[in-house]
Amino acid sequence: MSDASNQNESVVSPVDFVSPVDFVALSAGRMIGRYEVVSVLGQGGFGITYRARDSQLGREVAIKEYLPLALAVR
Repeated sequence: MSDASNQNESVVSPVDFVSPVDFVALSAGRMIGRYEVVSVLGQGGFGITYRARDSQLGREVAIKEYLPLALAVR
């Protein structure tokens, strides 16, 4: 193997990262108003960011679900 291929193997994708705070994400296909959840982009200490589709505008958007543990309940 070359050095370049070894470097690529050590790269961690945002999808592979597991946050210490593991919120239960909304499932793909779930509707939030006019937005349809496509996938999870990432999650961390304050919530989850989703890739979604805006049905009115016909384009993809990002939605941040703000969930600080001390303040929020879904």
